[in-house]
Amino acid sequence: MSTSNVPSGGFGELYLQIKALLDLSEEKFSFAKFEEQAKLLEMIIETRGINPSKLNISQASLLLYY
Repeated sequence: MSTSNVPSGGFGELYLQIKALLDLSEEKFSFAKFEEQAKLLEMIIETRGINPSKLNISQASLLLYY
């Protein structure tokens, strides 16, 4: 999937920013893979009963890292 197929705004913008910060190619970090990882993180947050609005930036960063 090329960058031109990435949705504009919101989720697509976040993907592009993360990919750029990590200096990853589309081949190594596709938007489809990003969506899979985001869904997995969402499932972890829901099953653990975590309220995302109560997380500070450090806690949110740790969740994203792991």
